[in-house]
Amino acid sequence: MLRGTIVKHPAVKSALPVGSRRRALAAKAFNRVWPAPPPTAASRQRAQVASQPKPQSADQQLRAEEKKLRAKWQSSRPEILGHYLVTGVQDPRINVQSIMARHMFVRALFGSEFDSVMSEELVWAVELNNAIRLKAAELGVSLKVTSDPAKQADIDKACEVIADRVGTYGERWRNILADREADRLSVLEYACGSANDYRSFADYGIARFLDYTGVDITEANIQNARKMFPDVNFRVGSVLSLPEADRSVDFVIGFDIMEHLSLAGMQRAMDSAIRVCRRGIYFAYFIMEEIPDHVEIPVSNYHRNRISAPLIRQQMADAFDTVELINIPKMLREEYAYPSNISRRAYSLIAEGPRAARVNAGPRPARLSSPSAGRRARLSTTWRRSARL
Repeated sequence: MLRGTIVKHPAVKSALPVGSRRRALAAKAFNRVWPAPPPTAASRQRAQVASQPKPQSADQQLRAEEKKLRAKWQSSRPEILGHYLVTGVQDPRINVQSIMARHMFVRALFGSEFDSVMSEELVWAVELNNAIRLKAAELGVSLKVTSDPAKQADIDKACEVIADRVGTYGERWRNILADREADRLSVLEYACGSANDYRSFADYGIARFLDYTGVDITEANIQNARKMFPDVNFRVGSVLSLPEADRSVDFVIGFDIMEHLSLAGMQRAMDSAIRVCRRGIYFAYFIMEEIPDHVEIPVSNYHRNRISAPLIRQQMADAFDTVELINIPKMLREEYAYPSNISRRAYSLIAEGPRAARVNAGPRPARLSSPSAGRRARLSTTWRRSARL
């Protein structure tokens, strides 16, 4: 108490200004005459508590996560980002999960009118994926996603086997939809990358039916997207802090994003999607398993979590009228006789009819459904011809 009183006395403060040499000499002399008492257990405990970082609020933790995610992706060169997840078996033109997202939009626009075409497209996609798989095996090339230019060049070489056919269904859909009219759908895409899937929306003639907004945390991705599509609404933003109002868009979609968030971040992003959508959501997962709980796995500045399919099913059943959670490798194996998939733990989530959007409607159980008949076309033996390519 004596020390505090002396230091705070106006005369002492005037004679010995803070930071002055006189004050430092006076402090040494004072401490020699009246040394500080040894710290008590209570004072040591108070000092220890004071030295510990204060716990962050949930919002502070998510803001810190956003900062790390930006740091992770900003380290990549724009030209690398421009090719990331859009080549090889990840090419949205032949990637089954990307095709299913486009089919969701077609059904939302035109009902079941084009179910037969959609079934044929999936059969065709399996043929091309198998041709790439066989060619890659022949060349000794791995088809895993990579940002290494040399490895990417090897993948591109394997994909030359389908070069003359990869645009088949883009042209077919453009012709089918050319003279069609329908009410536009508003769409918000999480982590849109460098217009990764929007490229196929445009190429397939679907984009003109969409009021589309693409959000990505990486400025280089958004710059890439705007260069390709200057009239489309691409913006830098985070799925952890979306400004969209409740029920402000028809559909929220996202590809391979949820696994890269903390579990708290994933919950925030999914809650936002449920809050924002009027009609439904589509999310493609690349690491989902039939396990009881989510497993959080931090990796550098992001995550590679293992997502629990049962927990997602339950969450969606509580929020939507109809829910499909489709095990992609199982679907390809059982419905299309396709023995392989580059992502062996891939799932696609399609949930429609958000319950909070129904006014004065009582609760009712969601219908957990398997893929519709239109999407489950049986694979004919024709695709086996790709084995001889």
